[in-house]
Amino acid sequence: MQIDWQKIAYYLAVPGTNNTLSYSNGSFQAENNALKFPVHGHIVDFIGGAPGEKIGFTSQLDYWESSKPGLRLPNHAVQVQFAEQRFQYLSRFIPFQDVQSSLDIGCGNGVGTISLNRRVDVVFGLDMSGYLLNQMPDNIVGIRGDASRLPLRDKAVDMSMAWELIHHIENPVPVFLEMRRVTRKWVVLFDPNRWNPLQAGFSLAVSKERLGLRNTRSYLTNIMAKAGLNVVHYATVGCIFPNKSPIWLASVLGKVPFEIPYLGISHLLIAEIQ
Repeated sequence: MQIDWQKIAYYLAVPGTNNTLSYSNGSFQAENNALKFPVHGHIVDFIGGAPGEKIGFTSQLDYWESSKPGLRLPNHAVQVQFAEQRFQYLSRFIPFQDVQSSLDIGCGNGVGTISLNRRVDVVFGLDMSGYLLNQMPDNIVGIRGDASRLPLRDKAVDMSMAWELIHHIENPVPVFLEMRRVTRKWVVLFDPNRWNPLQAGFSLAVSKERLGLRNTRSYLTNIMAKAGLNVVHYATVGCIFPNKSPIWLASVLGKVPFEIPYLGISHLLIAEIQ
């Protein structure tokens, strides 16, 4: 399905602002034409350089663009199972029939974005890495941008979510402030649980994952509160590692209850905006 860029223009804005954009001749532009943001295939570029080009934006971006760590493709059976398990659980707390639009921040190659797209009419996947965004299906709008300066207008989407993003960011409060700004109703966070022994070991072994060791319920709740987000549901969940678990093991682990007190691989926090 071809993307209707004129329709998408309704949601987008100059990064970090409520200044609207219009679409013309393969790019989005501000009213005074001073700023232009090109479209490459299904990706709108708010950073600069062609998607996949190494630009040295941050050391984290270099990690994802250059090292290309061992991420399975988003259509891998374990990736699909992992994402669907999360959404089936989320549907107990979020009525997806009321979610018409959503933003997946730090979407990577679209594991969660693709499952979200099965449930929601208008979906955006935002990541700094053009290399990873190019792995998403071309019927989903990819946004190459900065999570601390989201290129969406105020209250643009019904729900925003960040899966395993926050532990890659030194100061996540600006990201949550932006999520609150662009979201009407629900903000969803999954991030590694340091009390899970395997997650703790991974955080110790890989320097770019090290900030996962700060993750506790109180830490994540407090930084969301600093952005004015009130957490209405918390749990530790999951036991499938989407990029590591063999298919046979994931099949077995899929029978384990998703909510695992204290030792689930991820913290889950849902905030509802009043």
